[in-house]
Amino acid sequence: MKSRTTTHMKDMLASGSTQNGTKEHMTMEASIQGINDSYLVIVGIGILGLLLSFFIKRVGQAPDPEQEPKVKLKKIIAKEA
Repeated sequence: MKSRTTTHMKDMLASGSTQNGTKEHMTMEASIQGINDSYLVIVGIGILGLLLSFFIKRVGQAPDPEQEPKVKLKKIIAKEA
């Protein structure tokens, strides 16, 4: 944000818009533009994160070592029945 604010301030000074407003007004305008640029970057990162979230694979839970003998016993009982 600070970098973009500085860039916008330099652009305003180079374009000769010092005659139209006070220094406080130009500083405020440059800050607002810097904040807007920051929000655009944040939105871009958010959209990229959203798009990448669709490619996350779903995996099952790892079996609990304590439950494993019970599961095997249930399978054996189910086969005998």
